[in-house]
Amino acid sequence: MFDGEFEAWIHGPVNREIYNRFNSTKYLYSEINIDDCMNHNVSLSSEDAEFIDFILENYLKYSGAELERLSHNEMPWIETRGDLNVNERCDKVITPELMIEYYGKKWETIKS
Repeated sequence: MFDGEFEAWIHGPVNREIYNRFNSTKYLYSEINIDDCMNHNVSLSSEDAEFIDFILENYLKYSGAELERLSHNEMPWIETRGDLNVNERCDKVITPELMIEYYGKKWETIKS
């Protein structure tokens, strides 16, 4: 859906490219509306569109602080950070394999 890596930052997984795009115009936990995220040049498969719709329907209700708390309980962020304290800086990349393993299983469970 987009290229780029996610790093296991203090406040949760961060895509540095997206972070840099909004860093000067948004604050920590400020709302990002749907227009901020739209890329009208991308065509999605029906399965990808279904997945994105599910994410939006189920996660838009959460505040930034709530999303941070959720991410701190998910295996890809925890495993990538290893033994670091929750308040220690980290720029380690969360591997696509970890994300596929964790979120893929969640998605398959939801769909079945």
